[in-house]
Amino acid sequence: MSTILKGLNVLDLTEGMAGSLASMILADNGAAVIKIERPTGDPYRSNPAWIMWNRGKKSLTLDLNDPAAITTIKKLVPRTDVFIENFRPGITDSLGLGYNNLATINHALIYGSLTCFGSTGPYARYKPYNAIAEAKSGGYLRRGQTNAQPIYRVRPRGDYSSALMLVQGIAAALRVQHMTGLGQKVESSAFAGVVFTDSSGATARQLELGIMDPQPGDRGRLAGASINLSYLNVRCKDGQWLQMANFTDRLFSNLIRVINLSWIFGDSKFQSAPRIANREDALELRRLIYEQMQKKPIDEWIKIFRQEDVCGDRYLTTQQAMDHPYVASLNGVVDIDDPHVGHTKQIGPLIQFANTPSEIGLPSPLLGQHNIEILNSLPRSISVGKPTKQNNSKTRIPDHPLSGMLVLDFATFNAGPQGASLIADLGARVIKVEGPNSEDAPGGHLGRGRTFQGKESLVVDLKTSEGRHIIEKLLAKADGLIHNMRGNTPSRLGLDFETVKTINPEIVYLYAASYGSKGLGVGRAAFHPIAGCLSGGPLWQLGKNNSLPVCDTPMTIEEIEKCSETLMAANESLPDQISAIGVGTALALALLHKSKTGQGQYLETSMLISNLYLCSDDFIRYEGKPERREPDQSLQGIHALHRLYEAKDSWLLLTCPLEEEWEGLCHAINLPELITDYRFSTHQARLRNDAWLTAILWPIFKEYPAEDWEEYLLKFDVASSRADTQRTEDFLLTDAGVKEADLVVDVSHPTTGKMKRVSPAIRLSLTPGRAGAPHTFGEDTPYILTELNTPNPEIKSLRERGIIKWT
Repeated sequence: MSTILKGLNVLDLTEGMAGSLASMILADNGAAVIKIERPTGDPYRSNPAWIMWNRGKKSLTLDLNDPAAITTIKKLVPRTDVFIENFRPGITDSLGLGYNNLATINHALIYGSLTCFGSTGPYARYKPYNAIAEAKSGGYLRRGQTNAQPIYRVRPRGDYSSALMLVQGIAAALRVQHMTGLGQKVESSAFAGVVFTDSSGATARQLELGIMDPQPGDRGRLAGASINLSYLNVRCKDGQWLQMANFTDRLFSNLIRVINLSWIFGDSKFQSAPRIANREDALELRRLIYEQMQKKPIDEWIKIFRQEDVCGDRYLTTQQAMDHPYVASLNGVVDIDDPHVGHTKQIGPLIQFANTPSEIGLPSPLLGQHNIEILNSLPRSISVGKPTKQNNSKTRIPDHPLSGMLVLDFATFNAGPQGASLIADLGARVIKVEGPNSEDAPGGHLGRGRTFQGKESLVVDLKTSEGRHIIEKLLAKADGLIHNMRGNTPSRLGLDFETVKTINPEIVYLYAASYGSKGLGVGRAAFHPIAGCLSGGPLWQLGKNNSLPVCDTPMTIEEIEKCSETLMAANESLPDQISAIGVGTALALALLHKSKTGQGQYLETSMLISNLYLCSDDFIRYEGKPERREPDQSLQGIHALHRLYEAKDSWLLLTCPLEEEWEGLCHAINLPELITDYRFSTHQARLRNDAWLTAILWPIFKEYPAEDWEEYLLKFDVASSRADTQRTEDFLLTDAGVKEADLVVDVSHPTTGKMKRVSPAIRLSLTPGRAGAPHTFGEDTPYILTELNTPNPEIKSLRERGIIKWT
């Protein structure tokens, strides 16, 4: 079996997690990647995860300040399919390596750029650092938090998201290249990744401000639930902490039954649980649950939960997750002998492809290991790529990169549907198929917003023969299908892979799973807090010396409540969106393969693996590996050169990952002697003397306002940003720079009205994406049935019998 990207040649000029992770995924799936490094090496080689993020690549060292190095790259371009860079916009142009420069050499080149805020507008000047995107866009302010100290977010959601979104964009552009022979520029940004994982905030804010007219399902959500009883963190008898996620009524009822509290449904105070409007009543029930959960140790509870279909699991570090049976069943760990550190265990493939499995095995390269091999293979002069047969064809350039592709979305809740929405943003026709009593149906804008954007809505009862017949007609013409159903539900509805394959042998069939289709987790329910607690992110977010109480420490209910709320804040809701980005990446790659070969296949993603990719900085093991650095106790940052500082009027985020940036900072603050000071002369020395360096910098930054520092430090090429201007949702809706760069667009819909939504996360120069509005429940049903040649009298009859539905 071949890999999806076999034969693809990639030049990777990036430094840092995002670019390395993107090209790692390309390499894992068959691409031949050349990593171009400085003569002294990629500065991020000191990161323990570098050897994983750069596995399977070749290393070529070049000094980009030398014209001969630029010529070398240009000689490589004619035989390159994909070029990736993460310089600030304009720098590659000045080097002669911009898209327009290289496209004249190779018309079919896919040119991938990773930025902070895109390549236009006032924020294009910022370096593509995750922390800058977070700080500038309000990511360090929690929802509802105003005039308070920002909190450093440790999980690099901007880096992870922009990396995978770039892979999606490259896959979509390769489809266009296959059709037309033409390349194009593809952009992804850390900002797009940050706001994608906080997508409901802007919708809620528009409803609060009256910019959008609320739908019926929004009114209850805007009022807000007093206490979240579905997602409780509880302490067990042995002092271990367990995250519960019993979001549906059935799962919550199962929980209440197994902890012997079934009597609550006969009490008027609790009978609406888990959604109890009265705060005091909800608090009382929460305390009852806390008390019951302390009667058994965690292993006993987890065994009962598995048997009785209750959703909950333990908190792990990322290192502990490497040994979890769920991860093993997902092929989540691979063994690689690396020339730098010896035997390693590393994260496995992001996606399980049945017919084109990822191939992981080659280690990361030594610095300049392939210089002679690559340089000896170069032509004597730069050759301009000749137009291919497809260049000369009359193939029409599609309006969007995935135009003409049809994907049926049977997934529910957030992760699966939101992943399919990324494919809709790339131009695929996505039909969201729902049952007449769908749990997503009453959600209004808040329930259907981002997960339904750009999709059509078909409501049909799959439990009826007539409903299945409608779906069979759609399956016959579909390119892809996605679902996240548990157990035998797909088989009961005629949507299992074997059945679907008989209708359409060439369909792309994605199971967007929680734990996959094999092993201990098969059939288990999971919502976003479970992927979070198992991945290690929340325990990392707690910070140094803020760990959970030791197991034998007695705790009162009040102390348990406080600790539970702290865990809830650390285990934020982003695992759904992180999983969605994995879903979108899987679909983009599989649809590319189908476009090129005509072949579909079965594939799987996992919420757990996607979230472990987010935490992959610590998902590597080898003898002597340094411990992962934690945020400080006050959650202000990782170390002195990557943290929040209190300025004169507000808070400033400073990040100086590179040696030249450290030197620039020393000159900016008029302390050049620090550069040669033995305490700070190297990166490792600065880490050893972190408290000392923080103490030096803290009073300096207090002297001037944060915005003054931001402008001043830019002159020294040092990255910083005020971090407490406004929350993300307000930044999206009101910031002039966001508007100027078209990072938010206005969309309208006849039923749902006008709204602002984030622009498509992936920007393509030749075949742009599209920004669609969410459709209402079942509104496209009659049109889809008409398209399937269903007579009007039959449509009327099906509606009268409740087999189809629309509002």
